Amino acid sequence: MLSAFARNFVTDTSGQVKNVIYGLQVFGRHQNAVEVQKALTDHGCAIGTRLGLHHTDERYCAPHGLILCQMTGTASDVAKFEKNVSQINGVQVQRMEFKL
Repeated sequence: MLSAFARNFVTDTSGQVKNVIYGLQVFGRHQNAVEVQKALTDHGCAIGTRLGLHHTDERYCAPHGLILCQMTGTASDVAKFEKNVSQINGVQVQRMEFKL
């Protein structure tokens, strides 16, 4: 069983605990939002924190956006998430990993 601390991070098969964060650059936000949202919902239990960023003001709403996802759970769950979001048209995926 994972400690309360480790539950907020990703644990690989060797037991190494990591802080894994994905950046999803979504181009054509209006066209791809439904598919991106479905993937985020499907993998919701593997996402501890999600932050969406896009430029907007009273006259402009950017057609692209950035979503940051801090992952939680097993390396297998995280790999499934990465595979799924990488296959979405208009989404560029980058990963950051910090060993604890």
